[in-house]
Amino acid sequence: RLDVVDDRGCSDFAFDSLQIYTKPNNFFTGLKPAYCIGDPKAFMKPNLYGGVFYGKGINAADSSFTPDSLGTYDIIYVYKQGDCADTAKYTVTVNDRPYFTLGSDSVICDVDKITLNIENPAGSYLWVTGEKTQSIVVATPGNYWGEADDGKCKFRDTVKVTQISPPKFELGRDSTLCGGNVVELNVTSDMATYSWNDGTSSAQKEVAVSGSYAVTVTNKCGSFYDSVNIEIEPFACTIFIPNAFSPNRDGQNERFIPL
Repeated sequence: RLDVVDDRGCSDFAFDSLQIYTKPNNFFTGLKPAYCIGDPKAFMKPNLYGGVFYGKGINAADSSFTPDSLGTYDIIYVYKQGDCADTAKYTVTVNDRPYFTLGSDSVICDVDKITLNIENPAGSYLWVTGEKTQSIVVATPGNYWGEADDGKCKFRDTVKVTQISPPKFELGRDSTLCGGNVVELNVTSDMATYSWNDGTSSAQKEVAVSGSYAVTVTNKCGSFYDSVNIEIEPFACTIFIPNAFSPNRDGQNERFIPL
């Protein structure tokens, strides 16, 4: 209330009202001061429930923060008591990652090597092999990952290296087989293409007909050629059945019998 009296003795008053609340202990947990872009979302827990989260990357429905935008910004939690609002504020920085690619999965020959390189300069490097250089030389097959660390964020990429040999096989010696038999020819090779002289292109072939069979097998490491002659007789043997016999005791053709 305010009472006013002027120098002529006239007076008046005015009044207003207000409500004072105890200052709430408003804070929240669950945030780190810095994130790397693409990190999993963080879930925040307020000390006083009933308020609302605001800020970039905030999902107020589940009280989560997703670090999907680069920069530094404030995350606030507003808690109200009547018309009195109290704000808790935290500053968060989202940093970029040292992105790079090791390239596509690679196929090398058994005598070759391949260099894997982390092209994005960073403070430190780490490979699955334990090496800490920016690049490594690979001569054996396997899955290889490399990691770059710029002091704020890390990034890792993985590549598969497959090692193959040049084609090498034997179709075997030329052979003659009895009728009814089937010859299995198998020239399977690493990541190869197959070209037979009969126009087929499979790695395996069943041979039941006499002939000369030749194949060229090719992959990125080389080509190989071989051929074989296979003769398949129409029957295992020839059966003779006589159309007459002479049982006259002269010792010739006495019995009717197939030979």
